[in-house]
Formats: sequence, C-alpha cells, structure tokens
Amino acid sequence: MIKIYCDNADLKLIKKFNTKNLVKSFTTNPSLARSAGAKDINKYIEKF
Repeated sequence: MIKIYCDNADLKLIKKFNTKNLVKSFTTNPSLARSAGAKDINKYIEKF
C-alpha cells in the first residue's frame, strides 16, 4: 500500500485532502507557514 504524506501549510489545501482520505499525514515547518501567510507561527499552527 502506498502512503502519501503532504508537507504543506496551506489550511485550505490540507482540509481538502484530509477529507478525501488520500493523505496519510501532514507536516509543515516555519518557512512553509510563513509562505502560507502566517504572521505568528504559534497561533497559525493552532488552527490545525
């Protein structure tokens, strides 16, 4: 079985793929969070 992992911080994209059961797990990092528009990373990741 293939397992797909998504390294992203775009909340809309994560929600979209999370409902389709395509992605096994999601990961992110501060650089991706900033690219997605996060000004305060700690507050941003609380949305996950």
